[in-house]
Amino acid sequence: MGVKCLVCPNKYGPSSTVTLHRFPMEKERFCKWVIICRRPDLLEKGPEKCYRTYKLCSEHFVKSDFNTNKRLNWNAVPSVFNWPDEKSKQTDSVKIIPEESTPCTKTESLSSNMSCTTSKSNSSTSETQTNLALSNNTPEKTKLHKMLSIQKNLFNDLHKKFLTLKKHCSDQEKKSSTLEFFHLMCDNFLNKGFSNFVKVQSKLTLQDPHGHSYDFSYETKQFALMVYFLGPSVFRLLQKSWCLPSVRTLQKTTDNWEINPGLNDFLFKLLAVKANSMKMKSKECILCVNEMSLKSFLFFDYKRDQITGFHNTGSIKSCDVAKSVIILMIRGLHTSWKQPIGYFFVASTCTGYDLQNIIFQAVQKLANISINVLVMISDLSSSCKRFADQQSITPHTPYFNVGEKEIVYMYDPPNLLKATRNHFFEYRFKSLNKIAEKVHLTNFYDSDNSKQNRLAPKLTKVHLNPDSFQKLSCKLASDIFNHTVVAGMTTLVSYDELPHNALDTIDFLDSMNKLFDLFNSHPIPTEVSNREELRRYSLPFSNSYYQKYFLNLMFNYFLNLEIQKFNAKKNDWENISRHYKIKFINGWLISIAGLKRLYQNLSHENHSKVDSICTYRLNQECLKEFDLTVRNRNGNIIHPTPIQFKRIFKKLFCCDYFEQYEGSNCIQDLDDILLRLENTPTSEIKILFPDKNLFQFPLPIRNIKNYKQINLPDQNALTYFCGYLMGQCLKVHQCSTCLNFAQATTSLSSETFYSHFTTYGENPTLLFRDLIIPNSTFYQYIVQINQVFNRHFISLAPQPNVGKTLRDLILNTIFFYHPCDNFPKDFLINLFLRFRIYNSLKRTNKESLELRNDDKNKKVKILSNL
Repeated sequence: MGVKCLVCPNKYGPSSTVTLHRFPMEKERFCKWVIICRRPDLLEKGPEKCYRTYKLCSEHFVKSDFNTNKRLNWNAVPSVFNWPDEKSKQTDSVKIIPEESTPCTKTESLSSNMSCTTSKSNSSTSETQTNLALSNNTPEKTKLHKMLSIQKNLFNDLHKKFLTLKKHCSDQEKKSSTLEFFHLMCDNFLNKGFSNFVKVQSKLTLQDPHGHSYDFSYETKQFALMVYFLGPSVFRLLQKSWCLPSVRTLQKTTDNWEINPGLNDFLFKLLAVKANSMKMKSKECILCVNEMSLKSFLFFDYKRDQITGFHNTGSIKSCDVAKSVIILMIRGLHTSWKQPIGYFFVASTCTGYDLQNIIFQAVQKLANISINVLVMISDLSSSCKRFADQQSITPHTPYFNVGEKEIVYMYDPPNLLKATRNHFFEYRFKSLNKIAEKVHLTNFYDSDNSKQNRLAPKLTKVHLNPDSFQKLSCKLASDIFNHTVVAGMTTLVSYDELPHNALDTIDFLDSMNKLFDLFNSHPIPTEVSNREELRRYSLPFSNSYYQKYFLNLMFNYFLNLEIQKFNAKKNDWENISRHYKIKFINGWLISIAGLKRLYQNLSHENHSKVDSICTYRLNQECLKEFDLTVRNRNGNIIHPTPIQFKRIFKKLFCCDYFEQYEGSNCIQDLDDILLRLENTPTSEIKILFPDKNLFQFPLPIRNIKNYKQINLPDQNALTYFCGYLMGQCLKVHQCSTCLNFAQATTSLSSETFYSHFTTYGENPTLLFRDLIIPNSTFYQYIVQINQVFNRHFISLAPQPNVGKTLRDLILNTIFFYHPCDNFPKDFLINLFLRFRIYNSLKRTNKESLELRNDDKNKKVKILSNL
């Protein structure tokens, strides 16, 4: 069938002269071909099937239907056919029925144009023909016309219904193709979490693919952050195929966060969102407290209308300039994560009650968000010592209670090790009839340094004679209490190069090395044999027999330790432990007892076998890194200012906050992610994305900043400043009335001497030349508002909205009349307050700098006189 013409018997072959052509795919041309070929049955098969199956030969087309390449034109239609009845149709216009034939039946009349005619007979007999006018109204035709009319009416009704349904389908198709309809279907047939995800992605696909980073809505960022917290691996996978913001884009939302001194409720709400993705074991944490020195400096943030740099411990705010800052940080006890939670500016030293309020509030706020503080780590500072004494913390009770919760108290082991080294170099240790002296260590270094192949090559003069800065290095202290030094000294004793009584010193160095290893243990994956005595003290603390025995041994050593100083007058060693405050002894005792108490508390809480404790987390190393980062971020300065610290604290908090915690519930499957999202309330995430704070400056003065270059002179200062204020007001509004009011003073008085001598301009005939000297009314008004400022500024300076409060006081207590109704009175008050606040803080900072320089000069004078 594929190589034969549909109408005629022509076939395509090697010897044939005809060509075969396919049926067209266009519906209109296809219908024409089918009608001309007299094959209505092909309409049901359609143009596609006929195009593949049936063909017509070239004999059914005229020559004009072909182009020069003997191909059919696009609009060619077959027209050459040799039908058998074609001639009879052309010659006979009516059908002739023979005489012998029967009359027309109903069926025959419908098939032959619904009429019965008689034709002439070719025979010689007589012929009869019915007139067409007579047969139009026959009963049969009347019935058929009526039936045809009914069918036409039915067809018209059906056609109207068809057009209505077609229009409705078209409307539904347009409606179903809209984004709103797609979102409605997502809500109806998908769960809530997956529906939100799909709807967000459908919106982003309609945007410019190069602008996604700028078009993410808060809902999109909320969803992305939830996915990031619950499963970082899934988040990275989805980023490749879906439109999700990057982690850096999520971090940009922190620009609207405001972190002020104290324990901000906003931060704990943020931590609550992060804590939801953590396991219960990972929520057991350590609270670290440290104090850092600051450079005294006051900064007026005119956008937020507050002054930064005053003493602020949360409950107490004073006008004393802050000299240090107390930092609070939490870190995981079983997993490696850390997060700063607050800071407090302190003028001198923090009292025990202030520190108690800070710590108790921090523990309670953390408990409210299901973060469990088990231990507190501090250094040997005086404020922490006062807090420990106030809480009655002793070696027998190394803990304190916050409500019904027990918090174990420990000191920072690296600080204790440095303090032990410093006192060991200065004094002599005697305990349990054993004496440890530095002289044996010095003799060992002198003997070992003279050898070509040294036993302790790391030991240098810096280790034995550190300066004030090198005494703060924990590495130099750990190099002293080192097994290599112990082994080298033991070797020299065996060769009689060191005296036999040096064994007590060797035993002390070895014990301190093991003690520090026990307080600095890391997880070791491989099993360590009990024969390797040196390594087993570096294992995590599991309250094993040898660990308990060694801790009890060191507890008794420090309990009986006597610090002795050589008295040259008596030529004997005397005990100074009772006369001097030796902090490291009590610190080691409390820390040893605290470690055992911590393991005991964990055993009671879990009621099962407790995992070993990696004691390297029981220190303040995270705070030391935090302090170092703060100094490096500000140009490697030793003492940053309070405003510098505030800005860096926010950045470091955000960096740690967006770090994925080691002990978080890392969900690997996307299905689990979406099911978890369905049960997570969106209100918890909204706290991460506060509305952008459009600052409405409490003291708006447009873009005037030259008030920062003005220094009030000693004589006639206020009069000179009044002229500056009036000049700036004239820039805002200027009319003849305001100009006459501004130039009202034309005589020289005691209040205008300085203004006269500092005049400038090209007209020497005028008394004040180009300077503006207002009249006494304006001067008295400035004097009154200056008195209000001096009277209330000291008490209001530490409080927020200091400028707005002062402005309200001035407007409510002082009346000022100006002949011009359009005079910018509000602008005048705002500019005055801006200048006075800035000038007051500048003067205070200058005095603080002078005091600090005087202290340095005193130290230089003392050292020069030694």
